[in-house]
This record gives sequence, structure tokens and C-alpha cells, in this order.
Amino acid sequence: MSEEFIDPESIKGENKLFQVFNILDKKVLLCKKYLSLEKYVWTNPFTLFPKIWVAEVDSDDKAQVDKAVAVSAFMMYNKSVYVYYSNTNYDNLFKALIESDKSPSIVTQFALKTQCDLIHAYDTDRENIAVLETALKYGDWLEENTELDKNCLLINKCQIIKRRDGNMTPNNYEKIAKLTTNENSSIQFAAYTLLENKQEALKSLKNTIKEEKESLITSPIYCLYKDIN
Repeated sequence: MSEEFIDPESIKGENKLFQVFNILDKKVLLCKKYLSLEKYVWTNPFTLFPKIWVAEVDSDDKAQVDKAVAVSAFMMYNKSVYVYYSNTNYDNLFKALIESDKSPSIVTQFALKTQCDLIHAYDTDRENIAVLETALKYGDWLEENTELDKNCLLINKCQIIKRRDGNMTPNNYEKIAKLTTNENSSIQFAAYTLLENKQEALKSLKNTIKEEKESLITSPIYCLYKDIN
């Protein structure tokens, strides 16, 4: 039972596996650890390292069960977990990633999603520096263990550092400046945003196709864009 996972925000009914407890001014996320079929105790999910089995979907929209891999349930959390719950253990959050079964696509997708959620969480609570440090660790892991686009990884790294330090290093500034001539308008938008050139960023955004534009508007880099004076 401890290997099951349900997003706490989607739970309906009485038999909740995860539940939020209000303790003084803190919100604590706990989960049931079953000792028998009927007996359980409430415990910290970050000490259980719960896992779920995930399979990719083929062209016929059928799950490839024989290729399912075990991934950390932590990667199914959304940004609310990092913003509102006081017992989030960021060291264990990252440890769960590196201990997941290696899959070039599934684990990569969840890791990238988690990194973006961590950045979003900081934009909601800008005193929570721990989420940025963890997001940087995720970025380093993605760079070393995946074949994701290096420009996208650089942009994510730089936007995390810019949030944390207020600026980029001269070396990263030079790398980002070169991306303003990239043929991908989404990359251009991110680069101009990091360089705080809002006028050119807006031009790039207008040149972005509809699907990519909708994705950009919900991404962490757009929050930086809105903050440019």
C-alpha cells in the first residue's frame, strides 16, 4: 500500500491515502502507512519514498505495460506541494529522482516537469530558496543524464540563477546573448527576457506559433518577462 500514490489535490471521498494536517500555522502533508489491511499510521511521505509504475503510450493510445518503469511519486506532485506544505524534504525529493529506474523519456519528462514546478513555486513564495537550489540540481542531472536541448537547459539554469542572485554570470550572459539570433522564436523570447530586453522579447513572442506561445505563457520564463520594467 505504501507504494500507491494519489495527488492530494485530486482526492475525493473519505478514504484518503494522503491528507493535509494543520499544525499551528503550518500545513503538513502526511500519508497512510498500512501496518495491516485495516490498521495504519500517518507518516511523512518523504520518509517512505513511494513509487508508482508508469508506462508510455503507443500510437494506438495503449499503455506499453511491458516497458513500465518505477518512478518516484514525488515527481507527480505539483507546485502547491512545494508552496504550502511545511514538511517537504528537498534532499529526498532529489534523491528519489536519481534512484528512479532510468528511462530516457519517462523519467526525463517527470524531472523536467518537477524542475519547472519548483521554479513556479519560488515565484509564488520568494522566500523559499530551497526550491531554486533543488531546481538547479535537477538541471545538472538533466544535463548529465539526458539528451535534452542544451539551449533549453541553459535557459532554465540561467533563469534559476537570475531569480536567486538577481543577475547572471558574465559567461552565461554571453551565452544567452548568442541565443537572440537562434532561429527558434521561443528561444529568442527566453534569451531577450533574461537580457531584460522586453521590447525584443515581445517581438519574438508575437512571431511564435500559437501552440508554442500558449506553452510559453504558462512557463516560468514568462513570469520573468512580466517582471521586466
